[in-house]
Amino acid sequence: MNLEQSAQCEKIAFEKSPYQSDNGALIGRYPDELTEAELETLGFSRQSVYKTIRAKCLDCCGGQQDEVRKCVSITCPLWIFRMGKKPKAYRAEVSDEQREAAAERFRRHREEAA
Repeated sequence: MNLEQSAQCEKIAFEKSPYQSDNGALIGRYPDELTEAELETLGFSRQSVYKTIRAKCLDCCGGQQDEVRKCVSITCPLWIFRMGKKPKAYRAEVSDEQREAAAERFRRHREEAA
């Protein structure tokens, strides 16, 4: 990222604090106020929460996938999600009937969209 891009990102991501105690310091804007284009400019893209957590874990482990797998920081609230998915113990059981109903809804939706 060059200096111009960095300045543009700062203009998008930060705002002057409305709190007197901050003495006019810059603070991060509330994410709901950012447009999709602004988020993309900042380098964000649509992805699942689990993929986002995985990316943070990779960042924490210096980009080393094997270190994410070996992580022993069990006090970290992201630890159980570090592999980029919900642990099996937390996944809902899906019956054959539920699976078939979901497949039918998907087929109907796809036909309506076509």
